[in-house]
Amino acid sequence: MYKRPARILFVEAAPARRAGLAVDAAHRLGRGWLQGRAACLGEACGAACPPLDEPALAWADLVVTFDAPADRACAGRAKRCKHWSVDAAAAIDKEVASMVGGLRMLARSDPAAEAQEAEERGSTGSG
Repeated sequence: MYKRPARILFVEAAPARRAGLAVDAAHRLGRGWLQGRAACLGEACGAACPPLDEPALAWADLVVTFDAPADRACAGRAKRCKHWSVDAAAAIDKEVASMVGGLRMLARSDPAAEAQEAEERGSTGSG
């Protein structure tokens, strides 16, 4: 982990299928590096994907959007916003894996984070 897990909010117009896939990928591929949440726009939001609101935007370090309505909803409201033009689960996994790789690279450039990662590898017996 680099300092703390990065908080990523995945936003899409309902039904938020890709946002849900991205949250699953963040949990599966980014454990310890990413915290993922989904938010949706529109009438079909529910418990699995709550509607986009200010507290969700304030929580996020990065907002990833998947469609034009989400781009418009987040413009000027998110600290940092990125658009992914992907649809398939494998492509979403690749984007999440790239994000985790970037965080790992940042951690290697920080001696304190590198020591922390080495300690975590030693305590789990992997490495």
